[in-house]
Amino acid sequence: MNGHYIYHALGARNQMLGCDRELFMLNLLVASALIFTALNLVVTIVTTLLALCTFFALQHMGKKDLLLRHIYIRQLRYKPYYLAQASIRTPVRKHYE
Repeated sequence: MNGHYIYHALGARNQMLGCDRELFMLNLLVASALIFTALNLVVTIVTTLLALCTFFALQHMGKKDLLLRHIYIRQLRYKPYYLAQASIRTPVRKHYE
């Protein structure tokens, strides 16, 4: 060994139950805030169902690509500086009015 070690914790993605950790905790925070502020059975059931649907969507997103959220936020941050432009070789499309 030449003295270089690979620490797996530094390259690990932050997951909690297969979801992005921050989005999962935000989902739990919003659901618990809605349940405890309303204190109503109907709101509790609807919030629980909505939180479960969000959890399964986050879990599906976590299986596909965990870093997608970071890429999307970076794209939103760079949007004013790098506007979407077509290539020179892009064919001109007809504009229907």
